[in-house]
Amino acid sequence: MGPHEPVTQIRLPSYEIVNTPSRHVKYTVSLQGPVRSWTVTKRYSDFDALHRTLSLLATTPVYPPGKTLFSSLPSQAFNPDFLTARRIGLERYLQAILHHPNAIWRRSKDWCDFFGIPDRKANTNSAYWQKGDANNEKDDIEGWMDEYASVMDALRQVRQYVVERDKAYARGDMTVSNTASMNGKKVLNTLTQRIKTLEDALARLGLEWSQVRQVVPPPPTYDDAMVAAAANSQVGGGEWNRRHDMITTLRDERDALTRVLALPPKNHIQDKQALLSHNNTNSSNNNSGGSGSNSYNGGGMLMPTDSNSSSSSSTNVYSSSPKTSRRFGAAQETDVTRPLSNEGVLQLQQQIMATQDGEVDALLSIVRRQKQIGSAISEELDNQNQLLTEVDQGVDRTRIGVKKIGKQLDKVRGKK
Repeated sequence: MGPHEPVTQIRLPSYEIVNTPSRHVKYTVSLQGPVRSWTVTKRYSDFDALHRTLSLLATTPVYPPGKTLFSSLPSQAFNPDFLTARRIGLERYLQAILHHPNAIWRRSKDWCDFFGIPDRKANTNSAYWQKGDANNEKDDIEGWMDEYASVMDALRQVRQYVVERDKAYARGDMTVSNTASMNGKKVLNTLTQRIKTLEDALARLGLEWSQVRQVVPPPPTYDDAMVAAAANSQVGGGEWNRRHDMITTLRDERDALTRVLALPPKNHIQDKQALLSHNNTNSSNNNSGGSGSNSYNGGGMLMPTDSNSSSSSSTNVYSSSPKTSRRFGAAQETDVTRPLSNEGVLQLQQQIMATQDGEVDALLSIVRRQKQIGSAISEELDNQNQLLTEVDQGVDRTRIGVKKIGKQLDKVRGKK
């Protein structure tokens, strides 16, 4: 979603029948973000218009519940069972878009405007990066955490671009690989200024304001401001140090991702095969090299067989410790690491770790999606059980009515 606040969960817990200005149904949409939650109410026509707009970007993973021939009839349009089924269908539609790997719909302006998702850049310019009333200190501190969460989301997005780049390179799709690399670099270019803004804002948070509605200028350097404001910190010494460490972590991760994107994409499948083949070769050499070095005598003691080991037999001949494949000195090179320097090997390891982090994030998204599907199935089963209970009650009432009518018929026949 770029600069907008990320949404972690969407639910449609209820609906409401409104009689003014005309009778219609409004669905309550509950949204959960990293630091806050809010609700919006929408009509079915609003969801339908949103779907038509999002379909112009790409085909959505699922479709919302459509209109039927009888859905416009008053007896059907306000039927509780019909409205419940439509609510569940709309919730399933929104959650499918929310947890889909392709974020093209979630990043669109129509999606953000539909749910009233705030723009963090707008909040940055008006809420806490321009200092106003000193009574807004709480909003200022919370705004800093919001911006930090936004930068972390951007870093996760860059890691996802790295994973997408390497996967596309592995399957030979250079167009997708180059596009993902370029998108990752674009996001990284914006993070430098945003991290610097976090540094300046944290320094301003530690300064005491001399008057109400005072505009505090940004400090000349972050370290000087830290020293000058440490004694007058508004957020406390421990919290101050924690946030300082958070900014340091952001800078380190940004630098690491910059180095990863500066390297050419890697085919990690071939890398793993090369490393595995190298390990297998080492293990076979260790086994073959140790087979003729020692032998066991009749008493079960390890005895050296070559002449060079006779001098050390007094110290090692009775050793019963198991053999290991440990080797001292420089590690043997592989086809992957041979052309790289020490810094290149470090960058390769960081790239592999970034790829693994991206895969873990993708797996987490799948697990969340499966959880949402399980919840939807459970809710649907509860609704079906409720409907079956109502049907059973209706059958019982009908059976009782039939018995009463049968008794009355018997009385009428007896009189005749």
